[in-house]
Parts: sequence; structure tokens; C-alpha cells
Amino acid sequence: MTNHLCQNVAAVPFLWIAPLATDLLSLIVCFEGDGSWYQRKVFLPLHAVAIGFTA
Repeated sequence: MTNHLCQNVAAVPFLWIAPLATDLLSLIVCFEGDGSWYQRKVFLPLHAVAIGFTA
């Protein structure tokens, strides 16, 4: 199965274009402007929850 997926990734570009686009969009949002929308006390607990789901 892994061999089949690895050989056919180019045939289905949305497998890598969609994650790449969202990653680049998040970088643009994070580093644009003065960053006044970023509130550390809001995002730090969300980050902890995301790490918990990942584990």
C-alpha cells in the first residue's frame, strides 16, 4: 500500500498541494502586520490541547 501511494502522489496533486497551501497561508497570516490579533493567553491552551490530541 505504501509503495502504491508513494508512486502515485504525483497523479493526485491535492495530496500535497492542499497541506502546502494551508501551511504557507498560516505563515503569511502569522508574520504579516503588527501581529495584534495574536493573544498568547488564548493560543497557549489551544496549543496544549493540540499536543494532547497528537499524543
